[in-house]
Amino acid sequence: MAGSLRVGPNAAWQDKSPKGWSYKDKLGIENGVTLVQLKTNANPAKSKVQVKSRGSATNWPLPFDGTKYFDQDSTVTVQLINSNTATCWASDFVPAGTKKNGPDQFLAKKP
Repeated sequence: MAGSLRVGPNAAWQDKSPKGWSYKDKLGIENGVTLVQLKTNANPAKSKVQVKSRGSATNWPLPFDGTKYFDQDSTVTVQLINSNTATCWASDFVPAGTKKNGPDQFLAKKP
């Protein structure tokens, strides 16, 4: 299963140099995305990427079985791609790090 959200360049993006970037839009005009945080760190394990979206403008596939969003037998891979620079951030989330996997929300952290 795959889904994607696109957030184009606009005034909601803020440069937080040297710590990264943030995007905030309470209305979720760009595909329902209300928040993107990109926090850099010299130690890659402490870098952070967070994306929040909601509403009917969010383009996600239907939940796996009506009770869980992902069938998480192994891992869920999340990628954030900057199409202008071909930069990609990726994380794999295992079942032990999954906090919520309901029909309308997936929340996981690295264990």
